[in-house]
Amino acid sequence: MRLTTRRARAWAIGIAVPIALLAGILLLLMYLGVFTRDLVGRQSNATALAIPPDSFGLSGEVVRFSSRDGIALEGWWLPGTPPGRAVVVLSHGGGSARSRMLERAAFLVHGGLDVLAIDLRAHGGSEGEYSSLGYMEALDVLGAVDYLQQRGESRPIVLMGSSLGSVASLNAAARYPDVAAVIAEGAYASYGDMLRRFCDLGLADPDTPFLERILLRFCKWPPAEMVWRVEYRLRTGVDLAPERADALEAVKRIQSPILFVTGEHDPFAPVEDARKMLEVAANRNSQMAVIEGAGHSAFRPETRDQYETAVWRFLDEVLGGSPDGETEGPDTTVEATAGLRPNVDA
Repeated sequence: MRLTTRRARAWAIGIAVPIALLAGILLLLMYLGVFTRDLVGRQSNATALAIPPDSFGLSGEVVRFSSRDGIALEGWWLPGTPPGRAVVVLSHGGGSARSRMLERAAFLVHGGLDVLAIDLRAHGGSEGEYSSLGYMEALDVLGAVDYLQQRGESRPIVLMGSSLGSVASLNAAARYPDVAAVIAEGAYASYGDMLRRFCDLGLADPDTPFLERILLRFCKWPPAEMVWRVEYRLRTGVDLAPERADALEAVKRIQSPILFVTGEHDPFAPVEDARKMLEVAANRNSQMAVIEGAGHSAFRPETRDQYETAVWRFLDEVLGGSPDGETEGPDTTVEATAGLRPNVDA
């Protein structure tokens, strides 16, 4: 009798464990489906014209062009007076739009550069249903470069972006060797690591509901990244293979100098990510600027001087000095150079 009971118990456990695992995977897939929709689906709250260029003393012209895979995109052409010494393709972060980059555009234009600020796919005034955390967005950035060349642009082109836009810029530069330079603010080396950090923040939030907290723990489970990749591919048709999509892999192929701008307290793309990418960058003139006191967005009123100093010093090195012969851009402070790291710290 005891033997029969033990066999029955073993049989029940043998059935219950696979069912529990399957249920857990199904719950994870359901959660990741919502997660995919919210994180990379159409960002309807990211409006293109929430803030007009003239709010920052800029004269802007709405321009339209296509990504290299045919998605209709929109942007602002923001010229300097007189025309600048180079053109910057400026890309925003996830859940944002080109209007959120106008402050950065303003200091670039007033400092002697022209700017093409673009809405990436599934954001602002551009078409598209899904974001891809910076992989497919490289085709948007390259579409902007194609548009500039169709206008007869012959000046140096600099790619600059924040978060999602920075990863898109790095992936674009890996495919287009003629870029003069890349400025990558808040770039995450691996989208898998970034997603796990996102889960960590959710777990650290005391207001996160109990069921969501359990699912967030599942998301930190090593196979969860593969499950998310499968779910994302089924939803979008795009395979975000790390060897193709991660910025860490892109920088190994970029021939242009890169400035990695990172906030000292960035929870999504920490200083360690910038250091990893700097270590493997193909161009040994690449640099890293740590913005003291900053989080994921390194460009804040309290950190603006540090940010601008790092950017102008880098651009003056790459482009051969500012138009008026000075070696630094406007509105900078000497203290900001403490954040500039020409080489990896030992």
